[in-house]
Amino acid sequence: MKALNCAFGAALAFVLAFSAPARADRVEFDITGIGTGVLNGTSFSNRLFDIQMFGDNSTVTSVGGGAFSEIDPLNSANISIAGLGTSTFSIATRLGLNKFNVFFFSRAGQTGLDLFDFIVSASDAAAFNFQPGYGPVSSINVLPLTQFNDISTSNGLLSLNSASQVSFASVPGPIVGAGLPGLILAGGGLIGWWRRRKKIG
Repeated sequence: MKALNCAFGAALAFVLAFSAPARADRVEFDITGIGTGVLNGTSFSNRLFDIQMFGDNSTVTSVGGGAFSEIDPLNSANISIAGLGTSTFSIATRLGLNKFNVFFFSRAGQTGLDLFDFIVSASDAAAFNFQPGYGPVSSINVLPLTQFNDISTSNGLLSLNSASQVSFASVPGPIVGAGLPGLILAGGGLIGWWRRRKKIG
């Protein structure tokens, strides 16, 4: 019984060691606000939205001699719109900040094709380092969303025509992998293997 307890303890330690809620290099960036636009032919007006961008900040690069820094590409991005659910962007995307204190959410690898640009204060820009725990920063100056037009998503084409009451923040991102349920099963498998081995021996 003592040996079984030791095996269970070892399996539990294995599960806990690999089931931390987040890793510092995986970050979720969120642009939230009130928006107006069209999704798959359905117009919406003054709806809460949340653009969620998931990236690995160990891949941040400085471009143009320090003109801007970016994660290109992001791991994934989606948008949740109140009453219309969550849509995953079908295009590859990137997130960056330039020397003029402008954040850009853009098509990956294509400079100048930004979907959502917004300006923050110099102090808020200086505080940003692609780490979790940034913001929320509000009173943001959103530039015209002229290129956020007919963007392919899992729920059809999306256009975002205007945005107000916008804020930006970052939080720890999820670990990519089996997750806690899979690790618990793996731990249980280790215990089962140990018990069978004990019976054979």
